[in-house]
Amino acid sequence: MDTEHNTLVAVPRRKLTEQEAQWVRDIVTANREWADVNLGELYVVKQCVCGCRTVVFEEPGSVQNPRGAEHQDVVGEIDLHVRLDNGTESYISVLLHHSWGKLTYLEVVWYEFPDPVPSHWTELGREVRVTVE
Repeated sequence: MDTEHNTLVAVPRRKLTEQEAQWVRDIVTANREWADVNLGELYVVKQCVCGCRTVVFEEPGSVQNPRGAEHQDVVGEIDLHVRLDNGTESYISVLLHHSWGKLTYLEVVWYEFPDPVPSHWTELGREVRVTVE
């Protein structure tokens, strides 16, 4: 996450979009260390302005997953194979990070950077991978 170049800017606190929430659910439910965790309500408080759609979550008041309270890591990731509206195929990776047992941010990696992530695509395939200690 690029905090050095100020691409993350504060935004008015908001709920996750439907797509963001689905990505979080897909990753969390695939990871046996996180699948039974009550995440509570997640809110976005920062987002990247480079066009990648990475968002930072508001820090929850308490640890969401005590099993992860001793370290920082990636909960998991989704690799999406997509077809864009112009017919070209590409890939998008979505990584869910935690720090000390609290979800911290959802990183969206777009391999066609510096073009922004498109708002619409057709999903051709996906692979969900998780990190388990």
